[in-house]
Parts: sequence; structure tokens; C-alpha cells
Amino acid sequence: RRVGHDPWRLSVNRIPTNMKPVSIVGGGLAGLTLGIVLRRQGAEVTIHEAGRYPRHRVCGEFVCGISDPMLEAASLKDIWPREPRLKDSAWWLGNQMKMKRPLPGTALGVSRHKLDNALARHFQDLGGRLLTGSRFAGDPGEGIVFATGKKARSSGRWIGLKVHVRDYPLDGDLEMHLGKGAYFGASKIEDGQVNVCGLARIHSGIRGSLPDLFMSYLRRSGLNVLADRIDVSNVDADSFSTTAGFEPGYQPADAGRCEIGDTFAMVPPFTGNGMSMAIESAVIASDSLLGYSSGRINWPDCIQYIREKLHRRFHRRLLLAKWLHPFLVYPSGQRLAMFCASMNLLPFDRLFHQLRNP
Repeated sequence: RRVGHDPWRLSVNRIPTNMKPVSIVGGGLAGLTLGIVLRRQGAEVTIHEAGRYPRHRVCGEFVCGISDPMLEAASLKDIWPREPRLKDSAWWLGNQMKMKRPLPGTALGVSRHKLDNALARHFQDLGGRLLTGSRFAGDPGEGIVFATGKKARSSGRWIGLKVHVRDYPLDGDLEMHLGKGAYFGASKIEDGQVNVCGLARIHSGIRGSLPDLFMSYLRRSGLNVLADRIDVSNVDADSFSTTAGFEPGYQPADAGRCEIGDTFAMVPPFTGNGMSMAIESAVIASDSLLGYSSGRINWPDCIQYIREKLHRRFHRRLLLAKWLHPFLVYPSGQRLAMFCASMNLLPFDRLFHQLRNP
């Protein structure tokens, strides 16, 4: 058996009708995309989602790296939003704008509030069974795929925060604000809104309601201009979201569990590639899961092949992101990065594309 080879890769006309069911735990981008792909191929699929749609999630809501062929493979092309397109970026170090430049590739701004809801409806239209408000409590047995997002750990050092605002004075379609132990992005999404989302080192002394927490982390990180702009914007109070206690990179593997999306590996948010990777991972896993569902592969082999393919697809970009992460989060690295950029010594375009290619 050749590593990485899929002898059971199926064409649509070879898939039998008596397929084994697949259950997906987690109805985010990865789980919903996988459910859609499997339903398109005739598999019986149930998704367990603890929340309800539409809902807000901590997410940069910046999509770059999804091609039309990938959307076709994910069966999403017909429902995929096309606006707003993001074309330029502005980079801030603390309270000073240091660089403004076009994005090397056109990106899409879309909220998880809108996108997850659209995918959930599409999955149900295809005959998928979606159980909202359902916390899966069973064993990680055969035919169960986990797409529950990043894993919280006691040693996790990071907190993610997100809010939607209107009437925010963007300097570019995407702003990146580098602060002390933190970075936040502000980018256009649908209906004239701006998503402000970021990553910060957890500080035990910062507590309070979500709005207070958000603003406290901004000001503690020295991002006062960003905080002031949010203060005078029209804030969607329902959109405040947070998640804490996680680490980017490969997530701790649970033996015997089939895992995709952020449950398998979380790329650092500054890359703007997390949403794309969630969809990619679902498409990559779908062939092996169809092989299992059709009876052509046993469950342990299915898990093994999915892990191998996800490692092969994402390993290089995860390594590069891990290497770049300190330059975006720590003051000395931030100053060096901005100096290199000002001297045209930073291969911005090349790094942008390398963080999106296998």
C-alpha cells in the first residue's frame, strides 16, 4: 500500500446505494462543507451542532485561497458569496500606520453569521440531518468525524476576540493592527459592516463582560487608535464573541478519532487562511470517508489516510506560519518586520502566496 494513495477513490457512478452513515460533530465551516460533499455523493449524514444558526463565531471572516475548482469540489460554487471583495491593506504598529499596499490576491469578506447559516440550509436542502442544540456525548466510534474547532488546553496562552461594527473609518479593505502581545484585524464584510477580530496573550487581570473584555485587551496591547475608532462606531452588541485557552498549530491528536478543520490543526489567524483551510480539509477528507461509507475501506485505515493527506496538504504552510507568528505578536519582531517592509526587504507577496499553497 503506497502512502497517500487512495485505491478507493470513487467516481459518482461507482458509489453503491447501501452506504454506511456518517456522523459529524460540529457544524462550522469544516463540518458543514464535509456534510454537503458527502450528501452530494449519496451518503447518509447527520451533523451535531451545539449552537443554533445564525450565530457569531470568533473568526477573521477573511477568505483568501479558495479557487473556483475548490468550490466546485466542495459543492459550494452556486451558493458562495462574491462580495465584498477586499483589494488593499493597511498595517499599523501600535498607534501609527506604517504601510499601505494592495493585497497580493483578491480576498472575500463574509461573516460566519451569514456563511454558516447558508451552508446549514444548503446541507438540509440536500437531505442532510442537522441537529442543532445537540452536544454529542457518545464515544468516538466508527463513522464519527470531529469538526469541533480549536481545542482548549490548560496550557493555552491565547484568547480570540471578535465584534462587528458599522461606520468604522477603514484605511484599507483590511487593516492589521500589531500591538504588544496581540494583533487585531479590521476588514469589510457584507452589508457595510466591519469585522474586528484579533488574538492576544491571556492576562489574568483582565475580566468583565465581553464588551469590557474586548476593549481592555485592545488598550492593554497599546492599540488605542483602534479602540477609539470602535468607541465612536455603531457596535453590534450581539456580535461580541470570545474563545480562550488555545494554541495555534497542530492540535493534540486523540487516538482513534477522525478529525478535520481546526480540530486537526489551527493556522495562526494573521495568515487569513483559516476559513479556507477548514473547507480544504473537508474536501480532502471526503474521498476517504466515501470509501468508508461505501464499504471499500475500514475505519482505522480511513482515519490514517485522512491524517496523512491533511499533513501533506498543510504541513508547509503551518511551519511557515509558526515561524512568522512571533514577528506579528511580539514588539521586537513587529518592529523588525515593519522596518524590513519600509525598506522593501520583506517578501510580502511571496509570503502571502506561500501561506496559501500546499
